[in-house]
Amino acid sequence: MQLLAQQQAHAAETARYKQVVSRLKRLLEMERSSLRNVRMAHLAEATEKSELESLLRQSVEDVRREVARRRRQIPDKGALTSSGGRDVPISEFTVEDRERVMELLLSQERVLLLLYDKTFPKSRE
Repeated sequence: MQLLAQQQAHAAETARYKQVVSRLKRLLEMERSSLRNVRMAHLAEATEKSELESLLRQSVEDVRREVARRRRQIPDKGALTSSGGRDVPISEFTVEDRERVMELLLSQERVLLLLYDKTFPKSRE
């Protein structure tokens, strides 16, 4: 009789352990899923940021070439090397040059889409 009671207690304890293990496995899977979602969101954010940075750099380089071209047309502004405008620091950009960078940047559809998505994020349901 006592052996039967011990076996039943052991079986009940084993069943509780199995339930606990099952709940912990579900919790672990939920946490893994959450981590995957966070990683994907972080990767998307980093990709958008690097894409915007790349588009901004391209706009700045375009304006640098324009500034270098203007300086070559005015001989008394100093000698430039044939680097294609890379020697023109941003600090030497005029207000008009800076506005031109923004104009070039905002004329790109991809930039507008990225900015729109950041400004009006999709609702998380």
